[in-house]
Amino acid sequence: MDTQLNDGAEYGSLPFDRFAVERWDYSESPERDQDQWNALAQSWLTMTHQERQPFWAVHVPYDSPPAGAGFLPTQEQIARVLAPYQTIDERNKLQYLVSHMHKPLWIRTCYATELQPTWESILAAANSLNGGEVEEGAVVFDSEDLYRDCAEDWKTVFLRLPMLSDRQHYDNQLEWDLQHGGCEGHDDEAYSALHEAGIKEEQSIYVVDEEALRENLIKLIYVDYHGNVIWHNKIAPEHVTWYEAYYAAGGMLSWMEELIGDNRALLQPGAQIEGEDI
Repeated sequence: MDTQLNDGAEYGSLPFDRFAVERWDYSESPERDQDQWNALAQSWLTMTHQERQPFWAVHVPYDSPPAGAGFLPTQEQIARVLAPYQTIDERNKLQYLVSHMHKPLWIRTCYATELQPTWESILAAANSLNGGEVEEGAVVFDSEDLYRDCAEDWKTVFLRLPMLSDRQHYDNQLEWDLQHGGCEGHDDEAYSALHEAGIKEEQSIYVVDEEALRENLIKLIYVDYHGNVIWHNKIAPEHVTWYEAYYAAGGMLSWMEELIGDNRALLQPGAQIEGEDI
């Protein structure tokens, strides 16, 4: 676990920091602070790109903000609004994610003792070309203390990490894609559904919950700008390296559409992807 904030992960550097500090009701009792954080996280997730853009425009967290910048929070704001709800390690990983496109992202929510060997074998198989170690550049959120409460619904991790699916889009690129991406050339409804999902995709996530561990099949989840699940598949750990080689580190759902060929089974959400499929 990181113990020092990386360049660009300092308090006030992330766009959601500025949103939370600005919208926080400091007159509320500190006993309601967790509720305030959760409400702000949910609000952020519902916002459009245009609504979030002012918070991105102040400073893009590719590097450290200027020393003494007026938008940086006070120590009191850090202590109350920011530091209690995200660890240093989480902030560093978020900063890396929003600064790099399509990096492998893992979330583990099941920490049953008897399934620990399965988790270790999944990591080893999924990273077989890297000596069983997590691929350089991959981001793994794996902490029993932080994520065991997400076991029933992994998506609640967005309350801790509302920027998981956040990216900076220039010149209203996202809205243009959603409005004009269309489905030209796809009279087939099944292809159209995948195509639409590919337009909306912002982040792919390997989810390892109890079901995934017991099946020894990783859940491959694609989410949109708001953290909504727009497509999902399953994949065996030993096929992850192959999958990432084909699909830009597993982060380009739109590529799958081009490579499906005659395998129409992959047009169904939830289908299992195998190395020999394509």
